[in-house]
Amino acid sequence: MMVQTLLSFVILTTPTPPEGVVSFQGGRGFFRILSARTLPRAHLGVNLDLAYRQAKFPRTDSLGNSFNDIHHYGEGTFGMTYSATDFFEFFTRGDFYIKYDEQEGSREDEYSYYFQEGFIGAKVGGPVVEDTLTGLSWSPGIYGMVALTPARGPNDDSLLFTRGFLPFQGHDPDGELGFLMDFTIHPLSFSTNLGYLSVGKSKENFLGVRGDRSHELHLGGGIEIETGPYVRWILEVVGERLLNEKLREIYPDTIHITPGLRFVSNSGVTFDFGVDVALVNFDFIPDIEPTPGESPIWNAFMGFSVTSSLLKKPEAPPIATLTGKIIDAESREPLGAELTFTGTEQDAITSDPETGIFKVTLTPGSIRVRVSKEGYRWQEKGAQLKKDGSTILDFALEKKKILACTGGWLKGFEPGEPSYVEMGGMNPNSLGGVILRIRPVHKRKTEVLELSIEL
Repeated sequence: MMVQTLLSFVILTTPTPPEGVVSFQGGRGFFRILSARTLPRAHLGVNLDLAYRQAKFPRTDSLGNSFNDIHHYGEGTFGMTYSATDFFEFFTRGDFYIKYDEQEGSREDEYSYYFQEGFIGAKVGGPVVEDTLTGLSWSPGIYGMVALTPARGPNDDSLLFTRGFLPFQGHDPDGELGFLMDFTIHPLSFSTNLGYLSVGKSKENFLGVRGDRSHELHLGGGIEIETGPYVRWILEVVGERLLNEKLREIYPDTIHITPGLRFVSNSGVTFDFGVDVALVNFDFIPDIEPTPGESPIWNAFMGFSVTSSLLKKPEAPPIATLTGKIIDAESREPLGAELTFTGTEQDAITSDPETGIFKVTLTPGSIRVRVSKEGYRWQEKGAQLKKDGSTILDFALEKKKILACTGGWLKGFEPGEPSYVEMGGMNPNSLGGVILRIRPVHKRKTEVLELSIEL
């Protein structure tokens, strides 16, 4: 059981890639695979996540009595990500731990909490090939980060050590570089990471002991399936290999299998739920071959993130509403007429032929509206439109009058003389007489006719 506790401590304290800094399409959380894509320019993401696991710890007291204590491990992480451009982003993250010893018997429970590790880093990446029509894209990227720990653990770490917990072990700064790649065929996205972790020297714990550490190789991939506008299913597999052969005989390769569920929203809020299962005796390079007798170590986690743009959104242009009704001046019946707006970019509109009503949104200020319909005299009116206000402008169109002659006279002229032809008659609607005069004018041997109408 002490071996299992030791391996549990290794899993919780071994430096890993900056998991959850950016996972898949800009989400945050305990998912370990990073996306090659960055957040859009000038976006800030903030995430808070919690993970939990427990392990049974049998013990026997001095009288030979057996007890089954339970060791509880909690982890919290708070991170921030800022995208300076569409292809470059910074990130920072802090990890906090709590150990809780649940005792069976008369002994009191004990707990300890502390800041475990901090990360700071950057990532460059983005789509090189992208087809919005088919949803196909390919994105490469690189990332780098530095991890820092406090020099000492909490004062009560020594008490928990006597109850089977291993002490906090600080270290000099770690550094990691890695390559990223995303490939998407909507609704499926595949991401893969390859990273190298260069570890710093271990610091003394409260026992005055320095632990041995080894550089590491990290290799993994993940799949995200979009099953709707708000739901993503995630499955990832990540392997960690110590590069020091002697240490690898003690601490074999580890495989993390992490299924999860992500809920997204249009407001930039994301919720993550998942389980991280660590298989601690796997030789994942070059094959996967478990060693019997070791139980998987699991963590259940949940978290949320909020992402928002820091760019000032452009103010919406001021608008004003113009409404009205167009009718026949005599019958008062509604008309479907065309309206044009002089001096604006607004296209012509047509009033409803059944109701005669029209409604249009325009820029505030002075405006002239012209209304026309076949068979009617056009009409034009001016109006002053107020910002965020509504102005009513009605029109009553008059029908065009059609004149006709039933008879009349014709007067002629002598060729070459400046006289005229005159034709007259009576309007059948008794509107009065009408006279049509056509007068030839001689200019350089060319006759030009002048036309005039008298009512």
